[in-house]
Amino acid sequence: MTIEANGQKCRCGNRGCWELYASEKALLDKTDDQNLHVLEEKAKKGDAEVLQRLHDIGVNIGIGLVTIINTFNPEKIIIGNRLARFEPWLNNGIHRSLDQRLPTQNRQSTSVIYSRLGHYSCAKGTASFAIHHFLHEHRVFM
Repeated sequence: MTIEANGQKCRCGNRGCWELYASEKALLDKTDDQNLHVLEEKAKKGDAEVLQRLHDIGVNIGIGLVTIINTFNPEKIIIGNRLARFEPWLNNGIHRSLDQRLPTQNRQSTSVIYSRLGHYSCAKGTASFAIHHFLHEHRVFM
């Protein structure tokens, strides 16, 4: 999904892809530290450079979420994986983008939350859906 029309060249061949501006990779590419634990500690200590980078990534996450919300109108969006640990520093940027860019009705009908399941949150959620569907379809009783 493009969020920057004249943006950086992406490995997919497109320009300005969301991943380039709003991902764990985007955070690590723009900092000297290549360790999320170190970046988290710097954020906790108030490192201005890290805090600004996290805010910018939050704004860009929000820009992409606007497209998702306007297209699919979900009730809830869950931010997971390792970026979820940066909730306190991403949240303002995300909500700023949503508040500035979403129609009021869509903004009020969608909540954005952060997963507490850790690094494998996406895999755990997907597995949960598959197991639920299988058990519901096949009526397995124990």
